[in-house]
Parts: sequence; structure tokens; C-alpha cells
Amino acid sequence: GREGDKVYMDDGWRVADYLILNNGGKIIRIADGAVLHNVYINQDDAKRLLAHCLSIDQQLYAVSGVDWWVNRESEGGRRYAESLGSFPRLYSRIDEVPIHRIEGFMVTEEGDELREWIASKGLGLEVLPSEPGCIDIMEAGVSKDEGLRTLAKELGLSLAGSIAVGNYSNDI
Repeated sequence: GREGDKVYMDDGWRVADYLILNNGGKIIRIADGAVLHNVYINQDDAKRLLAHCLSIDQQLYAVSGVDWWVNRESEGGRRYAESLGSFPRLYSRIDEVPIHRIEGFMVTEEGDELREWIASKGLGLEVLPSEPGCIDIMEAGVSKDEGLRTLAKELGLSLAGSIAVGNYSNDI
């Protein structure tokens, strides 16, 4: 759940002290659900990406906290949403997505063409695989490495005394 700038996790998350999410763009302290760090997509880049995907009917998910939106439903997307127990809202216009607080975008199909378009337009976005069949689009410079460094600095700790656990290649 969510309330203001806090995120509430069920007891299953209590095995960790902190979560580094969104490829390093978001850090949550588990004890009280406080969001310690959160990087949002540049609004101009978000508008351009949303407009492009809408114009060519390219599936694009937009994510903000526990809320998410998609411009085109798919069977794979439905299965993914069912596995999460959370379903995205459907959008058909840019103003239906809160571009001022987008933490990232996600694509589950046709990602290579979109990666090339982003690079050709010089958008300040990183495109990387985050799990099988899924490509994440984040603000440039966001990475798990930077997230871990941000958390260590916040806590006044050395990375040498840190342990991080991940589940896919973007966690390396």
C-alpha cells in the first residue's frame, strides 16, 4: 500500500532492511516504509516517449509507485498483472498519465525498435532488460550500482560491508 511518501510492505518483505527498486532509482526503508530516494523521468522525455508510442500503437507501461498504466493490453501483460495481483489502468492520451511522477517505463514486446528510437532522439533515458521478456526504460544514470552507492552514502556505510541480492542481469 501507499500513504504519502511512505510505502507499506506486508511482512514477507521484512527479511531485508532496504529495497532498491526501479533499477536503482528508488530506495525504500522497510522498517517504516519511508521512500529515501526516488528518481523520476524527465517530463519532456516522458511526453515525447508517450506520444511516440501512442502514435505507432507501441505498447508502453508507465509506472509510478504501486500505480501503473498501459496504452494497449496484451495476453502477456494480463498474465504479468495476474502474477502481481495488480492491474494497470488503460490510457489513450498523455494527460491520462501523471508525467510529473513517472518512475519508469516498461515494454514487454517490440523493445528493440523502441530502444533504437530513444537513442536516435537523444532522450535522457536508459533502456535495459530487467527480466525475461521485459525491457525497462529509466532516467539516464539510474542503475542498481548507483542505487546501492546512494544508500551506502545515506547510511554512512562502506560498500565493502554491504550485501545485495537480485534476481536478474540488471542487478549485477
